[in-house]
Amino acid sequence: MIPSEHWYRARADLEFVAGKWGELKNRLRKTGGDPNAPRVGGSKEPALEVDLYVSDLMHEITQHAVFLGRVLIEETDWRQEHGEMPGLLMDVASQYGHFVTDEDEKVAWDFVDQAAEFRRKVEGVLAPRAPRRYVGPCFHEDCQAELYITDGIEGGVCAQCMTPWTLESQMRSTNADLRTLLMEKGEITIALKILGYEVRTNLVHEWATPKGKREARLKEQEPGLYRLFDAVKLIQNKGKRGARPKALVT
Repeated sequence: MIPSEHWYRARADLEFVAGKWGELKNRLRKTGGDPNAPRVGGSKEPALEVDLYVSDLMHEITQHAVFLGRVLIEETDWRQEHGEMPGLLMDVASQYGHFVTDEDEKVAWDFVDQAAEFRRKVEGVLAPRAPRRYVGPCFHEDCQAELYITDGIEGGVCAQCMTPWTLESQMRSTNADLRTLLMEKGEITIALKILGYEVRTNLVHEWATPKGKREARLKEQEPGLYRLFDAVKLIQNKGKRGARPKALVT
């Protein structure tokens, strides 16, 4: 027979999962909202995108609860009180003793391990997600991947070419590239937004247009092309009204 402390841990793990069922349902839709809310007849709004990982996890837990319920019905005189989740899982958790005291210790350990695994996955789904910041393209030769960093982490490995990088080296590469990168005015607006700045639609156009006797602040380098680095410096000098940039140019 397995140690008794594992019995109570397994019951607590299943009760934890059952208690978080409502939060899992809220995470089922990537765009948020109530997944059970009725749809308006004739609505042309696109269906909300379902988080397949959460959907599969909820299905896996439900199927396991149904399986355990059938075992209890077949092997004991137990009768379940709830036919749906999460009540069914709570019913099964209350009968933990039938599984953890089985003569076959493998049955007991499987029950304990599965309960712990479900809790681990649910906690992973519901844990706050650290925001990611865009730090530019991977500068490894022939790699076209885009790199992101999580706050508190100073580097990583490119998912495409598997090249290690640090935030410091990435910023140096990004800054060097910005000094020579030429773009159209519309492309510069998009690039500034990617870097984390709040940019009005016509702001770059205003920079590139002379006013009276004053020259344009954003000077054309080639026909229709402007230096992104110059635009970044202009918006940095504009003040602190915009969002803090994701990639700092110095």
